[in-house]
Order: sequence, then C-alpha cells, then structure tokens
Amino acid sequence: MKKRVCAAGALFLALAMALPCAPALAQEQARKTDHAEPKPVQQGTLTNEKLQRDAMMGVAAKAGVLGCEKITGVQPFVTRMPSGEPGARSWQEMWVVQCGAAKHNVVIDFRESGMSAADWTIRQ
Repeated sequence: MKKRVCAAGALFLALAMALPCAPALAQEQARKTDHAEPKPVQQGTLTNEKLQRDAMMGVAAKAGVLGCEKITGVQPFVTRMPSGEPGARSWQEMWVVQCGAAKHNVVIDFRESGMSAADWTIRQ
C-alpha cells in the first residue's frame, strides 16, 4: 500500500511540475504560428491624414506597451491590399515604429465604414 501512495505522490508531483510548462509551451507555439510578421506589399500607407492621426494614437499606445518611451520615427508598409466592395473594403498595414535604437512592428487592420470613413484595429 505504501508503494501506491508513493507512486501516486510521485505522479502527482510530476504532473504538478509539468502542468505550468504545458500552457507556456502552447502559448509560445501559438505566438510563433498565429502572429507571423506580415510581408510588405508596398511602402507607404493607404490612409488619409485624418485616419493616420487617428491610427497613430493606437500605434503609440501599442509601442508604449512594447517598451517604447519616445517614438522617433514611423515607416508604414501596406501588407494586404484592399479587398471587398467600395465602402466596405479592408486592408492591412504594418507600421515600423522607431524608438531610439529599437524598432517595433505594429500591425493594423483597416476597414471602410461607408464611403468617407474607416475603422482600424491594432493587432495584438
């Protein structure tokens, strides 16, 4: 009977030690596969000045989360050209944010909401 208790105790300890690693490994694998960096299609942005200013607020917030204290430059790239019907088209851009010596890639999804407006979402 003692062997079973010891074996069960050892099994429990082995599982307890392995469980915290399993989610971390799964998260790391998901991060590698789900968030592959998009490839630039063309340099520049498809946004107008107002949309650039609006999206820049989200880009600055994301850069801050990534450790950027002061943005010293931004280089936009289109990573997916617009698709869909006019007024409901969507496209994707990656803005490379320069923070001193560091660079951070911020991916933004844009979607037209009518003929004269668009919404944006910063990718996590």
